Amino acid sequence: MFIACLFVALAAADAVPAASPQWPLDLPTRYLTSNFMERRSGRWHAGLDLKTRTVTGFPVRAAEDGWISRVRAETGAYGRVVYLRGESGKTYVYAHLERFSDVIQELVAADREGHGRYRVRLNLEPGEVPVRAGQVIALTGQSGTAGPHLHFEVRDAEQRPLNPLEHGFALPDTFAPTIQAVTAHPVEPWSRVAGDGVPRSHRGKALQGELPALRIWGPVAFSASIVDRSDVRGHRLEPWLIEVRLDDRLVYR
Repeated sequence: MFIACLFVALAAADAVPAASPQWPLDLPTRYLTSNFMERRSGRWHAGLDLKTRTVTGFPVRAAEDGWISRVRAETGAYGRVVYLRGESGKTYVYAHLERFSDVIQELVAADREGHGRYRVRLNLEPGEVPVRAGQVIALTGQSGTAGPHLHFEVRDAEQRPLNPLEHGFALPDTFAPTIQAVTAHPVEPWSRVAGDGVPRSHRGKALQGELPALRIWGPVAFSASIVDRSDVRGHRLEPWLIEVRLDDRLVYR
């Protein structure tokens, strides 16, 4: 059979809730180096990576009124990280920090002295370290990672990751995602796919117009290589939404 299959990739939504939380950095520009649910080695990226001009030491601000619920300091993983439990019930995660605020730093120093080790894992009680929206809780760094940036997450009351772009931390996005390749894969031993693929000279570029027809026998699966970017820096991001239509009928979203 011959099929006409349309892949549609959409960028991140720009909608901002009426009561927006505090953006974590005071920088005049807001660039992403990674976004939500990017595929990493054996895992998914659970938040946003915010660019800090390749340097450290920028103030990190509390997203909303609440209290510090957890503090971690390790040589790998998130490095120095603060978990802020907001009055809304959400948890905000600030990772790869250079330094904690003085109040948090005193707790970390006391734990190190008491246990005689660098690694710190503190679980704090509600109200023990209260914070107000916009209060400086740390400085940006590169602890636990190779380059300076702020890793920022939003989690629900059950600690499940949420897309920050949909929960008060949206960014302007005027660049359309680029679909660079679409591939049909036989999924049964007797499945067959016949037709011209994308020319090698075109790979890595945006697919334009109608693609060459494929003739298919049996069940097949499709994969697509899609790249998004949200600003002039051009960092490769994941698309916010993918739709697949077969003869104008939505079959996957």
